[in-house]
Amino acid sequence: MSHISWYRMSMSKNYSVIPAMLTANIGSHAQLCAAKGALIWLERDLERQGKYNVFFSPTKGLSFFEKTFSGIGLLPAEYAVGTRVHEYGGQAIYLELLDSDGEKYDKYVVIFSSISDQRLYAINIFCTSNEEQPTVVNCGEETFVNRKSITGHDVYWTDPLPLTPLNDSSVEYRFACPVLHGDSGYLFAVCEKHETGENANVSNFVVAMPIDGSAAIDKEKMSIVEEGSDFYAFLTISKTGKYLSYIAWDHPDMPWDHTWLITNQIEITSNGIMAKSLYRLHQEDCSITQPLYGSGDTLFCISDISGWTNLYCVVSDGGSHQLRPICKNESEFAKPDWVIGKYSYAECGNNQILAVYTKENVDCLLLIDTDTGTRRLLDLPYTQLDWLSANDGVLYFTAASPYDPPLLCALRISDGAIQHTLQKKPMKKDLIATSAHYEFGVYDKSTVHALIYKPLSDSSQETLPPLLINVHGGPTGSISNSFDISKQFWTSRGFMVADLDFRGSTGHGRSYRKQLKWGETDAEDAIALALALCQDGLVDEKKIFIRGKSSGGFTVLSAMAKSDIFAGGVSYYGVYDPLSLTTNTHKFESHYFESLIGKLPGSEALYRERSIISKVSSIKSPVLLFHGLNDPVVPISQTISLATSLYREGMNCQLFTFESEGHGFRGGATVQFCHIAEWRFYQSISRER
Repeated sequence: MSHISWYRMSMSKNYSVIPAMLTANIGSHAQLCAAKGALIWLERDLERQGKYNVFFSPTKGLSFFEKTFSGIGLLPAEYAVGTRVHEYGGQAIYLELLDSDGEKYDKYVVIFSSISDQRLYAINIFCTSNEEQPTVVNCGEETFVNRKSITGHDVYWTDPLPLTPLNDSSVEYRFACPVLHGDSGYLFAVCEKHETGENANVSNFVVAMPIDGSAAIDKEKMSIVEEGSDFYAFLTISKTGKYLSYIAWDHPDMPWDHTWLITNQIEITSNGIMAKSLYRLHQEDCSITQPLYGSGDTLFCISDISGWTNLYCVVSDGGSHQLRPICKNESEFAKPDWVIGKYSYAECGNNQILAVYTKENVDCLLLIDTDTGTRRLLDLPYTQLDWLSANDGVLYFTAASPYDPPLLCALRISDGAIQHTLQKKPMKKDLIATSAHYEFGVYDKSTVHALIYKPLSDSSQETLPPLLINVHGGPTGSISNSFDISKQFWTSRGFMVADLDFRGSTGHGRSYRKQLKWGETDAEDAIALALALCQDGLVDEKKIFIRGKSSGGFTVLSAMAKSDIFAGGVSYYGVYDPLSLTTNTHKFESHYFESLIGKLPGSEALYRERSIISKVSSIKSPVLLFHGLNDPVVPISQTISLATSLYREGMNCQLFTFESEGHGFRGGATVQFCHIAEWRFYQSISRER
């Protein structure tokens, strides 16, 4: 059947979610960064085929409700923002106030990583009130070739100035987590160096470079601050400029397994800048993440030393350094660092911290007094909060709710007043299926978590609805109850959707995450969830389907090999042969499977036993597979090998590949096509049964 025919069939009924809505204005904002008197963020730009532009908005002199998110896009059309450090990327922008003359003018610098060449660039900004008449030639040596008026300000800015060397065919430098040491004019960043050819290698280090662009011409001016660890993340400089801190970790650990908190003392010399190691803080079998300096050079961080990712500060005791709890409870204040540089708390001055914690898959915002330890829960209409940044008494963040896709939000700390970007609601509120938290037991009496979305249409009171179990990726990930147009696509077509947080997911404490035996416990939890919903009389036991992406695809096929309860399964760019992937994937995840399956060498037999390729004969229900041909994480060869094995077994298997897609589909046409194909797949199986 042609793709066009499928599309027409999908439009044959009047559903509340049509395929075009799957990619309309969803997830268009990210990465807020506030400085005194201004704010920047990333926003998808149609001129860049949906890639990110960096937007600047002055906030100085405006009342809270005069401050808007209608910023100025700073980049020429040929530029877009993004970093591929650790492949999954992270913080790619930074804003710093360089100079100010009271009410007359403010001078800023914006640092960003370019998605096309992975170089760091600087844009200098000169901002003044409309009432002032600045003379542009007196703003410094820069040429401010761009000008725009916004919210009572005149904003002048330069074209991007490269700060790092030009990459070539033999080496590529990637950068993330930039932070400026204003007194010296030096920029610090995480650097990832990719070498090709006979000596192909990926190495990571912390670097420093002048902000004047000289390192772009002479790479010797980009100096290494620290090397030796496999990974670095979350650079932060103390407000006095004395200290630089960050985290580091080594294979085979992932950043949620075990990390070091490293602090350096910064020294400015006639030859430039130096960072001398001051202390390295770690404890066995725990992680430290998100270091951030407050006033008085107080260093805060998040650690799971208690079994939960809670908030701490670093204290000195007789020359040694230890973690002192700021807020301890049985909830999670941090999410896994797949994306680096994303803070879940902000230091707000006046001994106050605003921090996000997760409980039963809902994000909550807590105001903490670091002196007295008092806490106040803020009542917000959101259930997912990310990218926190604070300045001038305002907290900025991205937020979503069961009814809203991600928005840019501002919260006035003094009274909790909120404003956010105006965004057209994707659906009417009464047409949105919301979730209910669902707990069920497994054979060893463990409690497992899920979110259940009841169908909104196509279901008769006389018949039970089909069930679609959704398995998140990672597998060190978690589910969220915030708005997801994909789930609404399925509930609007009569499916009950069950979002599974199998043992091994984050958000329920370290011990819950450590229970994962990948391909075993996650598959058992998927089967147990299907059985529990059947026993509760909520779904049609003959119409149970399961879908997952990346590592979730591995769980899908593992569950189908263990049980025939599933009528069919769908896998997007899934992992099917973990052993081969240990030598054929990117650096960040190259040892990940050692914690999921077993250490190598020595566990090869266990890897082969868990491999989906070895279980093909046990899979009796139809399978639908999707994969991008440019996937740097899971090679397309894995999916082709699986499909070939299923064909040889005479199984019903469909495979679709996409030339322009990688690991995680981005193209609107791809996303729409996959949902339609998936829906037709479920319909065809339902008719057969």
